[in-house]
Amino acid sequence: MSRIEKIYCILFLLIMIIYIPCFFVLVERWNYDIIFRVHISMMFLNLVFMILVIKDIFQRDFPKPNAKARWILLMFLFPFLMFVYLFVHAFKPRRKLPQEEQL
Repeated sequence: MSRIEKIYCILFLLIMIIYIPCFFVLVERWNYDIIFRVHISMMFLNLVFMILVIKDIFQRDFPKPNAKARWILLMFLFPFLMFVYLFVHAFKPRRKLPQEEQL
C-alpha cells in the first residue's frame, strides 16, 4: 500500500471506532435524515476501504498460490478480517518472490 492508502485506512479505522458506538447511542436522539446521511457517507468510505484492501491483495505476491483467493473469500465471509489483513500484510512493504517460489 502507498503512504496515502495507509493513512486512509488508519483514519477509516479511527472513524469506525468512533462511529459504531455513537450510532447506537445517538440513534434515538438524532433525526432520521441526519442518521441516513451519515450512514450513507460511512458506506461510501467503507466501499473505498474495501477496494483499497482488495487492490493490495491482488498486487501482493504470496508464497502459497491460493493465498489471494483465501484472503478474498475470508474477507467476504468475515468482513472484520480486513482489519486483520491490514496489520498482517498490508502495512508491510511488498516484496517480490523469486519465480520458483511463486509456483
